[in-house]
Amino acid sequence: MKYKLGVLAALVLTLPFVAAQATAGGNSGVISISGDGGFLTCGCVSSGKGTVKSPYIIGPLTIDSDTTPAVSISGTTADFDLDHITVHTTGKADGIVLNNVTGPASITKVNIDTPGAKAFTGVGGGIALIDSTGVTINGDSINTVGNWGIRVVGGSHNEIKFMTVAHAGLTNPASNSTGSLSMQENPFITGITGDAPGGVLLKNTWSNDVHDNLLNEDAYAGVELVGGGKNTLQKIVVRYPDYFGVAVQSSTGNTLDNLSLQTADYDGLLVRASNNNIITNSTFSANGPIGNEWNADVVPYALAGAYVGWGSSGNSFRSDSGNFGNTGPDLVFDDGNLLTSAGFTIHGILQTAQPLNQFSTYATLGVASVAVGSGNAACGNSFAPGYWYPSSLSANSPCP
Repeated sequence: MKYKLGVLAALVLTLPFVAAQATAGGNSGVISISGDGGFLTCGCVSSGKGTVKSPYIIGPLTIDSDTTPAVSISGTTADFDLDHITVHTTGKADGIVLNNVTGPASITKVNIDTPGAKAFTGVGGGIALIDSTGVTINGDSINTVGNWGIRVVGGSHNEIKFMTVAHAGLTNPASNSTGSLSMQENPFITGITGDAPGGVLLKNTWSNDVHDNLLNEDAYAGVELVGGGKNTLQKIVVRYPDYFGVAVQSSTGNTLDNLSLQTADYDGLLVRASNNNIITNSTFSANGPIGNEWNADVVPYALAGAYVGWGSSGNSFRSDSGNFGNTGPDLVFDDGNLLTSAGFTIHGILQTAQPLNQFSTYATLGVASVAVGSGNAACGNSFAPGYWYPSSLSANSPCP
């Protein structure tokens, strides 16, 4: 496991709070709004009429919450802005939850701290958008050791920009016990459906835009796309993810541009069972795993700067680069031959404890083969010469 010095310290921010309104300033109890009428009765709105030109303004506020979200808004169509809100939670619930909200709506310049208890799932995170459309999350930080920093589940056309998210709560994959965990507890398995937490999760959602974000991760992934598609990730930096920088799983038609995926333990970019994604102008880095990951036999067979497999088809890599990582090629298109019937051996160690290295696992996960599908392409890249798999890939050749 790599040490991350100074990462979380950069996220301890103090907001310059403006003079508080009588109904919306200083410390406050939790806010719960159901339906547009709730804005008129909550006693939390400082100004506005709920229109595009005059949205309801809630904030500035500091809110302490325990078993319920600090702010919960559901079933609304009025325009509103949660502005300059600081949330301190105990990690038992998400900090801010918008459910079935139709925007325009904004969450602007928030700071959320969710200490919680370290766990795989089941505890609170930062912000959750559930079946919501037209919401913009813009500015400042989320620090969580529980669930996802930002979860977008269902809905469409949301935007996440200029956020810093740190996640430090996923159980250490280097521990000697990881290889013997149950299927429900092992992040390599639960992560396939978005249930191993990290920075930003887009699940069963379409046409979202995530850009200009810094994700400092002790987690499954900086960003994970599961289901849905046509999402855009652009100008994102992911540092120190313990599993993957970005994971694209069962998701289609996404555009990933200008990503810097740094020092992942396994893969900078993971693409499984996903089709027609475009990956451009990005750098993939995988410098782990190190230490007990080897000795505990918990290393998955997929080790690369960027890995593509599990039937993925029609994906395109252009103008990308790697860092000549020490555990695998910069780019892998899995042809099904990376595993053998004897298991997965690396550095002379047979990695049998990891469920993803066992053929019996694939039927359980609904996957018939680890190999890529058809139509994947790589051209115009600047990887180290020949540092890709298979050797016939010629990933640096000029694009037609």
